[in-house]
Amino acid sequence: MAKKRRTLGKLPPKHLFFLNPYEDARFTQCPKCGQKTRIRKFPFAIHIDPHVLMTLNMSGPYCPRCDLIILHKDKVERLLVAAFTQRDPSIIGNDYLMIGTTERSYWRKASTQGGTYQELFDNLHDFKEVLSFEPRRWVWAPDEKDPKKSE
Repeated sequence: MAKKRRTLGKLPPKHLFFLNPYEDARFTQCPKCGQKTRIRKFPFAIHIDPHVLMTLNMSGPYCPRCDLIILHKDKVERLLVAAFTQRDPSIIGNDYLMIGTTERSYWRKASTQGGTYQELFDNLHDFKEVLSFEPRRWVWAPDEKDPKKSE
């Protein structure tokens, strides 16, 4: 019998996820299947050390074929800095974890009226899997010598 995976959210896990740490690689093609990615917006749940839980509506590359969401780490961190500069500057620079996505209806309600931790977890989809990719790097190299010409 398969062991049930433990999740934070009450809703079933959804989407593969990649937090892209490379500022010079924007993944316009899916790193899994090679198809062109599309820009999509999702409401994300984020935990920030020590005890901050928040939602953030962000857009980034998405591959519908692989169900892979890609967020760029530098953009996420800029939005977090903007969110906490006035509210609580002591949070800026703390470790954070992208937990999953929330239902859009919950995100709308929480962004205008606020919400409780329990409501967030009731509307949370953990990620199916968090992936890591290396960008393709092109290297210039001299042409290989033809062994027949060197004789």
